[in-house]
Amino acid sequence: MRLPAHVTVSLLRKLRACEGKIYRFKVHFPKGAKITLKNCQRAEEAGLNLPWLAHRLLYKQTGYYWEKFLRGNNVKSEDFYHVYRLAQAAEKRAATKKASKK
Repeated sequence: MRLPAHVTVSLLRKLRACEGKIYRFKVHFPKGAKITLKNCQRAEEAGLNLPWLAHRLLYKQTGYYWEKFLRGNNVKSEDFYHVYRLAQAAEKRAATKKASKK
């Protein structure tokens, strides 16, 4: 799965989020949310579970980095956003490498 630029209700359902968190997400982000540091901070303030989202969304691309953050046990919105940006960069490098082989 490619990394999404936006989190939506349908994405959360696809990732099997619980209905309570989906409802809370809809209240705070009725049109969905672009993944930005500001929105990550808003989600954290709203009580949404960024570690869960990171595990579901980013672990395959960034397992090592995410495990490193989890060891600290105090995962913040900045951590999620940093790991997301690392995953985006890795995905872009892989696409560039694949295109250059053609």
